[in-house]
Amino acid sequence: MSLRRKQTDSHNPQKSTELPALVDGHAGDPNGNGGDAGRKTCEFSHTAPDPNPHFADTQGTKDVLFLDSGTGVYDQWSRELSKRPLLSREDEVRLAKLVEAGDDDARARFIESNLKLVVSIAKRYRGCGVPMEDLIQEGNLGLIKAVDRFDYRKGCRFSTCAVTWIEGQIRRSIANLKHNIHLPLRVVAELRKINRVVDTLSHRLGRQPSAEEIASTLEAPAEHVKDMLSLPADAVSLDAALDEDLDKFLGDVIEDAEAVFPDDALLVEQNRREINEAVAKLPPRHQTVVRMRYGLGGEKEHTLEEIGQKLNLTRQRVWQIETAALKKIECLDCDHLRQYPNN
Repeated sequence: MSLRRKQTDSHNPQKSTELPALVDGHAGDPNGNGGDAGRKTCEFSHTAPDPNPHFADTQGTKDVLFLDSGTGVYDQWSRELSKRPLLSREDEVRLAKLVEAGDDDARARFIESNLKLVVSIAKRYRGCGVPMEDLIQEGNLGLIKAVDRFDYRKGCRFSTCAVTWIEGQIRRSIANLKHNIHLPLRVVAELRKINRVVDTLSHRLGRQPSAEEIASTLEAPAEHVKDMLSLPADAVSLDAALDEDLDKFLGDVIEDAEAVFPDDALLVEQNRREINEAVAKLPPRHQTVVRMRYGLGGEKEHTLEEIGQKLNLTRQRVWQIETAALKKIECLDCDHLRQYPNN
């Protein structure tokens, strides 16, 4: 298990980015960007995330634990999270008021109670070339920012509002980290063989050999050689050993994207309920347009033209109704509506 020094938000020295004892996030790039400035975040007291926050090490602060790839901490931590109940709307308001008053214990509980949301969102980005533990750590940072900026007066559920911050942090981490393509060992071995032939022919011919010349030497189809040469040079093998004893391989620890996680269904159901509650407060015509536009209530997603034809309205009028409806539902932006279709 690794150790990392606690980080402090330079915009507010009293608030650290350290997670509670259950799990601690890490800041990654100390000059990393903050929230997703390109998306509407009216649910928080700040209208948009700070585009350039800085996390500075504080001298004398204690070291904290954070999730480390290759350990059993993640599995144990996930099991612990599954036992924690979701907060009710009343609990969220009560904790938010305490956080606003500077109660660190309430802040810690607010964060801990929503770590399950981070895991659920992070799982959407599996297979992107970033370890699951790192995705969760970055999502945790977004969660902390969401807790510190959450404005309960807007009447929004926290889990609905926090998605923007958590996803923004995860997306930036993916963009900033190198993506490796994972290949079976036999493919890596074949690439090495091809590269040796390329070196030999280059030395003999005094130039870079063509795919046909390489294929002729290998007695292999030229198209196959071209395909192999098109693979990136930084690809790594799924069969690469992760330790000296050769008893654990990369393919053993890459998460199965097809696996089903029970916690996801619970969180999705909660968000569906919140979205339906918000949409139900709209006038009937606004409800119809929003449900058709975003595929809610069993509807498929419709274009403005399709909705206009069905409701005998112009495309411009449908757009005006949609815009007005979204303004009424301040807590829900377009992207979030599309994340939970068929409500």
